[in-house]
Amino acid sequence: LIQQRDGISEVRAATAEKRDIRRKIRRTHLPHFTRVAEAAAVERPELAKKLELPNEALPYLAFRTAVQGILAEAQKEKELLLRHGLVEPALESLTAAGAQFDRAVERGLSGRRAHVGARAELDAIVDEVVQQVRQLDGLVRFRFAEDAEARAAWRSASSTIGPPRASGGPSTPPSPGGEIESAA
Repeated sequence: LIQQRDGISEVRAATAEKRDIRRKIRRTHLPHFTRVAEAAAVERPELAKKLELPNEALPYLAFRTAVQGILAEAQKEKELLLRHGLVEPALESLTAAGAQFDRAVERGLSGRRAHVGARAELDAIVDEVVQQVRQLDGLVRFRFAEDAEARAAWRSASSTIGPPRASGGPSTPPSPGGEIESAA
């Protein structure tokens, strides 16, 4: 349960971090590259399009790929861009922001693996407990087959409704007659 909660928290934190880094890249890094590429378009008209990020909202991985493409093109055309006003720390800063974004993506994936794995483990434990309870029910029914008072006490105990589940509703309601339904 703790591993699942921690995994979900990690995914949420990584998502917030990715959102912040993406915003920073869009607002501070890319406008500089776009302006410089527009100036360099005098010598290479196609360069402005190559260093432009689409305005539409991109999924994180598409954004990551687009930024990596812009960085690769900027590195390739570094001399031309420097002549037209690119400040060299901008390349280093965008590279660092891209690496930070990659780490946040990995944190999110790691958190997702942790909470999905924990959930699968919890499901397996629940299945095992349910199987054991069904076995116990069969044993009690057999053992007290001739004792009406003990059978009635078992029915009463086995039809108790547990605490509410996460959805807010009660746990599985008892079957008619107050007995646990068998797997058969």
